[in-house]
Amino acid sequence: MPVADLAIRFTEETYATKADVARALGTSVVEPIWQTIEAYRQSFERVLRLTSIDKQPLRLILTPSLLERIHRLERLMLKALGRIQKANAFTNFTSEQKAFLIPVLQPLAKRYGASTSERKLGYIIDQKPIEEPGFDVVQHYFHALSQSVEKRMSPLNEEWILAMLTHLHGTDNLPSFYREKELTDRPKSLVARIYEAAPYPQIESLMTTLIQYVENTSYSSLLVAMIACFYVDYVKPFESFNDEMSVLTCKNILMQSGWESLAAYLPIEGVMDAPAFSSICQEVQKTKDVTYFVMFLLPIFEDAIHVMLNQWMQTQIEVIQQEQRQPDPSPLVTHLPSELISPSVHQEIDANRYQTSLLETHPSMRKAEAYFYARHREKGKFYTIAQFKTLMGCAYETARTSMEHLVELGYYRKEQYKNKYVYTPQGD
Repeated sequence: MPVADLAIRFTEETYATKADVARALGTSVVEPIWQTIEAYRQSFERVLRLTSIDKQPLRLILTPSLLERIHRLERLMLKALGRIQKANAFTNFTSEQKAFLIPVLQPLAKRYGASTSERKLGYIIDQKPIEEPGFDVVQHYFHALSQSVEKRMSPLNEEWILAMLTHLHGTDNLPSFYREKELTDRPKSLVARIYEAAPYPQIESLMTTLIQYVENTSYSSLLVAMIACFYVDYVKPFESFNDEMSVLTCKNILMQSGWESLAAYLPIEGVMDAPAFSSICQEVQKTKDVTYFVMFLLPIFEDAIHVMLNQWMQTQIEVIQQEQRQPDPSPLVTHLPSELISPSVHQEIDANRYQTSLLETHPSMRKAEAYFYARHREKGKFYTIAQFKTLMGCAYETARTSMEHLVELGYYRKEQYKNKYVYTPQGD
């Protein structure tokens, strides 16, 4: 294979390290090939306004294949965002929201030796007391994440960092903000420039640089969030909870960019526990190339989104099964709701005929959905989930799912008004 083709193969098809290239080619003499690979990558190089601990600029290799993967992931995230119910605050959770939060908390429970059972983690979500080892940290993280959602318009700054640390520690009396001593006594590799953490006198300067970078960069928020996740873990600016703060910083940046509840529910808390995490971070330190970390995170994010979509599908199946166990509402009711007490006979006959047509046109449409829409389809008006729930005498979750199904079928358009969603007819 021509050397130029190898450069494309080890950059576009897989973003290989020098050691990866040697293993793939079965030889330790790869210097000429590696120089060609580096030359190819330089044409896509972007120097970031972030520096390493030894004051070298970090770089990102923004290849066409990486851009396509970012765009593909953003499309997948948009799909997931359309599936989940946005929450203005982490209170009064639906069963669907709880199902999303369990995978978020499980890696933390495992890390701190607590039970990972859904039932016990559900206690934390419901804010019920649970006196078992390790659960206090998981509880504190959940409170921090909740606060981050409530402050989702708060930018990454020292005020936000202080709020997160206060929740993680479970106290307002923090001994310090950034750490004021070395995090480890392990010797650093000065030859390879590998640091366990930033020397504490440099922390404030490095974190100020990060905050300014996040505020001023024009790159995709997804890219920026991934880079910030690496950088916080790289600097390790706090005496404890650096892993948790890395993930919270990542999620905060996504929330700032409109991903809101999706960012909160994204189950990426276990990223630092992944087997390859340490070696990837060391590679970034050696090469000053954060592309390795971005390429490492991309499949983790993709898997996390698929977990969310699968969880959403499971909750919908459970709702449908529950609905099927309930008797279907009769198309004709003896005692009409108050809003239907005095329509003309002609209007009611017309509604019944239209309801029958809907069911014949859309086999997936349930009788309750057809019954409601046939009587709530006046252009320019707005209808709510509560109206469906009251009229059909069903559970809120069943009403919400039914209204969402009518949106998917194209009968309603969903809009947000203040802190609730309303539905307006958009055509038959």
